[in-house]
Amino acid sequence: MTLKINVGELFRSEPGTKKEYELDLPVFEDEEFHLEKDQKIFLTGYKIDKGIAVSVDPDTIKGIATCVKTLKEFTLESELYSAERQFYLQRPDDLEENEEFDQIDNKTFEVDLEDMVREAVFLGLPTVIVSPEGEKTHVELKQDQAPGTTKAFADLKNLLND
Repeated sequence: MTLKINVGELFRSEPGTKKEYELDLPVFEDEEFHLEKDQKIFLTGYKIDKGIAVSVDPDTIKGIATCVKTLKEFTLESELYSAERQFYLQRPDDLEENEEFDQIDNKTFEVDLEDMVREAVFLGLPTVIVSPEGEKTHVELKQDQAPGTTKAFADLKNLLND
């Protein structure tokens, strides 16, 4: 899958020029989170010296996630992580020779945004995905059990004493 935009018009414009882009959000494959179909992502491109900068606009996305507590699927709304990349036709003078840079295709004036968009989607997800139902789930303590202990640890203490 490729996620590309043509930046030729923006590249030929004056520094500081801004252009808005709207793209279909691809359904990235992931075990724990599946994006819902037919969502859009909005990007802003800026002309900079000898290149362009593209950023992901803040937005909310929806997908199906699996709760780590209940192991049930639920619909999760998540904010896109802020992501920005700079693209150049040629290596900028201030970069070291072994340093990587994102390049504008010099024939089509397209830039590939797949990595940046994937980053914005997945870095915006919570570290631990818990459904609203899972947030209400808690471990019940038995009457004779002291708070802060579990039977598993009590048994471990007994093993150490043997």
